[in-house]
Amino acid sequence: MKSLSYLFFIAMAASSPSHAASNVIGYIDGIEKAPVGSGYILRGWACQNSANQSITVRVTFGKPAGEGVAIYSTVADQTSSAAIAARCGTTLGKHNFSISFTKREADRFAGRKIFVYGISTANDETGNAALERSGTFAMPDVNYDTVNCATWNGIVDRNIRLQPANCKLNKQVTFSGPNLSLDCNGATVDGSGIAIAPGSRGQGIGLKTGKEMCEQAEAPGKASRFPDADGSGSLINNCRITNFAFGVYFNRRVWTKPEKGASCIPLSEFNSQSPQKGSSGDLDQYLGGRNKRYGFNPSDVTIRNLEVSGGKQAGIFVNEYAVNWLIEDSLIQNNGIGIYLERESRRNRVITSTIAKNLGVGVAIDASAYNLIERNLIQKNGSIGVALYKNCGERGGVTRYQHSDGNTLRHNVIRDQQGSNSRDMTLTMSTLSAAAARGKIPGMGVGVWIASRQGLSETWMSNALQTTKAVCSDPGYAVKGQTYYQDHASGNKIIENNIVGNSLAQVIVEDDDNTISDNNFIGKDTPPPLASIIVGSVFRQEDPKLRPVKDIRLTGNQLPETTIEKPIMFIGGSKASP
Repeated sequence: MKSLSYLFFIAMAASSPSHAASNVIGYIDGIEKAPVGSGYILRGWACQNSANQSITVRVTFGKPAGEGVAIYSTVADQTSSAAIAARCGTTLGKHNFSISFTKREADRFAGRKIFVYGISTANDETGNAALERSGTFAMPDVNYDTVNCATWNGIVDRNIRLQPANCKLNKQVTFSGPNLSLDCNGATVDGSGIAIAPGSRGQGIGLKTGKEMCEQAEAPGKASRFPDADGSGSLINNCRITNFAFGVYFNRRVWTKPEKGASCIPLSEFNSQSPQKGSSGDLDQYLGGRNKRYGFNPSDVTIRNLEVSGGKQAGIFVNEYAVNWLIEDSLIQNNGIGIYLERESRRNRVITSTIAKNLGVGVAIDASAYNLIERNLIQKNGSIGVALYKNCGERGGVTRYQHSDGNTLRHNVIRDQQGSNSRDMTLTMSTLSAAAARGKIPGMGVGVWIASRQGLSETWMSNALQTTKAVCSDPGYAVKGQTYYQDHASGNKIIENNIVGNSLAQVIVEDDDNTISDNNFIGKDTPPPLASIIVGSVFRQEDPKLRPVKDIRLTGNQLPETTIEKPIMFIGGSKASP
């Protein structure tokens, strides 16, 4: 059976299904239960007429290509019949395909229609075509237990669908294990006036904590370990979540009772025996190394058709070391931050969602890499639509080992961020704030800011955290009598977006090796922004060890005629690549 390729960055254009136009033809036999295990197999054939070679097929779930979730690819190179060879006009005899889905993959797309496309050998999207019966089949639905909303205890310990529709839950919801599905059926999970459970971070939907079992343990000691539930493979559908610290947060911790009569505490996030932190060990040591975090923290979580509001910290907080989360068709608005991709997470997707009117950043990508932000409406957030940066480790100095590299923002509408950034947070912010004041620009709103914490001020951070101790784990640089910190965000692609109406600038780039191409920056901006694209870093200009920003590729962008400065503004000696 062919192995699958995960296509994290595919946005295959929906071409005409006319076979005559592309010569790509094929047929979907159907989807069936796998003979071994609990997964499924999709079978069919595909070819390009008169092309004596096997072609690639791609699968999109939920909606046609260009709208749905396109993540699977394989080659149609299995033995096919003489009848198929005759239809293909080839002698190759290898045009069949079979694509296997694990139970977890099947549950992720349960009930979603399956669209399959043949890919032209010219690798030209205009030659791709939907196979016959594409969109006819759907992934089998999850087998749900119907649960009365009024009497439910809020624990997802099996696949649960709430009844009646659109009921209200005034409690937290917790997943007790992996590979479980929750269909709220329109229910509202409301945190107004409730007591937050011990061991929780105040999230509306999260993980069943191990603290309760720890507190009940009769054999305490440094060897006692009680982990929170593993939420990997969870599916959360059709919920409204409001008035919590976080709407969704699958933060997973391990609890210990250091001695008899003591309260249970979580293992430290990093190696510290400081009594002020109440730690009797650290999580990496317990797991057997930091690389084990990826197997410990919840991954493969699917969030679909959620409405999240009133999250004081964040609407959806994708946990540290998370991999392959999918946030789709959701409305995230009126939270502190809309969606937060936490440190060391990677290859997560936010697609076809609206992230709007959040107090701070719409999508915060903090030391998170290789994510796809695609076909979203990101508008009217307080400061930045999408911010890519590496938090330097405030308060306790939680080190970020990964940079915000290799992310792709594509086919989004990012508009009307008006801005509330602190002008003295970074050196560049201070400089641009002064320029904005001279140009009578009403705010510091930015559509996309790459390396948005480049030149972060230690003074600003000390004031914000109300402490002068251990505010950053990164080494600092002395500039003009103060300490500033470097940021990292390279290899990112901002392509084919509509980015308009952001008060200060549409895109700011403060780190090397980033691509801004084929975006539309022309809107009805009154007053006009300082510039459409700003490249450079005041901090890096000031320290010769860091040098100006370089290797920025700017191609094919549609720029307005009127801005306060030039449409593309360079600061700190930076320049674009040829």
